[in-house]
Amino acid sequence: MSRSICIIVPCYNEAKRLNASAFCRFAAEHPRVHFVMVNDGSRDDTLDVINQLSRQIACPMSVIDLPVNQGKAEAVRQGMQEGFTFAPDYVGYWDADLA
Repeated sequence: MSRSICIIVPCYNEAKRLNASAFCRFAAEHPRVHFVMVNDGSRDDTLDVINQLSRQIACPMSVIDLPVNQGKAEAVRQGMQEGFTFAPDYVGYWDADLA
């Protein structure tokens, strides 16, 4: 039985470090994953990179844009709130650098 998974990715000034191709490869291999990307008030092009990724990726992706930086914990919390609305079997988070 295949399980649904939601992965929250908090992002702050990650435009140059966000590995879009790695996310796309992972999504192609795991279509039951739903990513929730949270832009945490970034001052660089992170939101643009995330929006572009959401158009390329092979699995569902939600984008949350927090206009003011609120910190990693708050970005994860808001992402989790969004993620739970999809009623996944599992919810977790990754750092934007895939740590």
